[in-house]
Formats: sequence, C-alpha cells, structure tokens
Amino acid sequence: MRREKYFQFDLDDLLTEFKLGENKNTIAATIVNKASSKSIDDAIEYITRLKTGGTFGGKEVERLETLLLRYSKRR
Repeated sequence: MRREKYFQFDLDDLLTEFKLGENKNTIAATIVNKASSKSIDDAIEYITRLKTGGTFGGKEVERLETLLLRYSKRR
C-alpha cells in the first residue's frame, strides 16, 4: 500500500459515515493491517465477511473496496 496515512484518514471518514459506533476502530485497524501486511485481496475478503455478518450492506462494501483499490499499487 502506498500513502498509508492518507488511506487511514479516508477510511476513518468512511467508517464514521457508516455509523459503526464502538466497532469502528477495531474494523479500521483490521482492514489496515490486512491490507498492509498481507494483501488487498485479504482485506476485501474481510470486508465481504463483515457484509455476510450483517455489519455492512452492499453499498458500504462497494465503497470500501473502491477505497482499497484506489490506494493499492498493482504491479
């Protein structure tokens, strides 16, 4: 991931908009950790699991995936 600090700010804004409450920081930390240490695909898989768990809807998942892909660097 490039520009990780900017990604964290955008992710925080997006998750605040989704009104997750206390879970926001845990979800943000997990997404950043998976995206930076493992892969973008692992982070997207985690977001998809949250959708099936009822935390996110379809539009939220799509917006998070777009954010991840925008800050990723494909080689």
